[in-house]
Amino acid sequence: MLWVGTALTRCVGASPEAERQWTGPFCFVQAADPQLGLMKSWRIGDKVGGGDEWEEEVVLTKQAVAGVNQLRPRPRFMVLCGDLVNAMPGRSPAVTCHIYYILQ
Repeated sequence: MLWVGTALTRCVGASPEAERQWTGPFCFVQAADPQLGLMKSWRIGDKVGGGDEWEEEVVLTKQAVAGVNQLRPRPRFMVLCGDLVNAMPGRSPAVTCHIYYILQ
């Protein structure tokens, strides 16, 4: 399983031709609400602007992906839904690059 940002109209490691016919057991994982920025925000009591650090949530989300990758049979895919971000830690190019890096 890859962890990538993908547009809704694209597939990772799959194609309509390859996936057209069901050939056996099938499972997938639906996970929700990593809410990057929530832990610090709640810890310091600033539920509006305190989410400028994501490290804890990133570690937990990566642990979840690692756990999914260990499942047998291996799920065909994982979809991550819900509140992906609780608060944005600034809008600088460096932060944007870091976000893309951690989500790959």
